Amino acid sequence: MNKYAHAAQHGMTSLVGWFRLHSKQPKFARELLKRRWCYFARRQFEPGFVSPDGFVFSTPDSLVGYWSMFVEGELDSKDWINALQTTPQPLVVDVGANAGLFSHLVFCLNPNVEIIAFEPLPLMVEHIQVLKQRNGINLHCIPKAAGRTSGTATLESPHGYDGTSRISMSGQPAGKTFQVEITALDNELKNRPVLVMKIDVEGYEEEVIAGAEETLSRTKFLIIEAHTAARRDHLTRLLGQNWRRCRLGVSDYLFAHI
Repeated sequence: MNKYAHAAQHGMTSLVGWFRLHSKQPKFARELLKRRWCYFARRQFEPGFVSPDGFVFSTPDSLVGYWSMFVEGELDSKDWINALQTTPQPLVVDVGANAGLFSHLVFCLNPNVEIIAFEPLPLMVEHIQVLKQRNGINLHCIPKAAGRTSGTATLESPHGYDGTSRISMSGQPAGKTFQVEITALDNELKNRPVLVMKIDVEGYEEEVIAGAEETLSRTKFLIIEAHTAARRDHLTRLLGQNWRRCRLGVSDYLFAHI
C-alpha cells in the first residue's frame, strides 16, 4: 500500500471511529478532537483531562494512544477480545505499560481482569497507580523493565519528557536518561497462565522474549509492535512456529498460540 492509500485508510478509520464515539458521548468526542488537533497543529498539550471511562491524559503519548485504541480501534480483534471477555478472571501482562493505556483498555473490556504491568519510569508508575485507584483495577505494577535477565540499564527519553522511552543500546543515549532495574518475565510470572501479553518496548523485544521463554509457552495471545516488515518477520522467526500471526493496526501484530 502506498503512502497516499495508507493515509486515506487511516483518515477514514479515524473519521468513522470519531462519529461512532460522538453518537454515544458527543461532548467528550468534541473535546477529544479539539485536544488532538491542538497537539498535532500547535504542539499544545494540557495534562489532566479525564475521559468518561476514567483515563487521565498525562502525556501527549497518552492522548495519541487513546485515540488509536479507543477511536480507531487499532488493536481490535475478535480473537483476543472475545477470549478476554469470556474468561472469568483472565491474567493480562502489560510490558512497557507507560501511563497504563493498554491496561485501561483491557479493564474496560473485562472489569474482572487481573493485570501485571511492567514500567520502569517512576512518573509513569505514579500515573498507573492513580489509574488503579481511580477505577478500582486489579493491577500490580512492577517498577522495572523486562529483559533477558536481572540487572540495570539506561533508559532514554528522546523527546525530553517521561513518555515514550526506550532502553539505550547504542551507548550514546539521547535526551533525558534514567537508570532502571531490569527483570526477566520468567522470574516474575512463574507458573502463571497468561491470556494476553502486550509488549511495547521500542526495539528491545528480543531481550524481553529471551527472558520469557517459559512464560510465552503459557501465553495464548501476544500483541507486539513492529514498525517495518523486516522487523515483523524477524520477531516472527524469533517466536517460532507455534504462533499464528495477523496484523492489527499500522504497526501492531497479534500472535495467537497454536
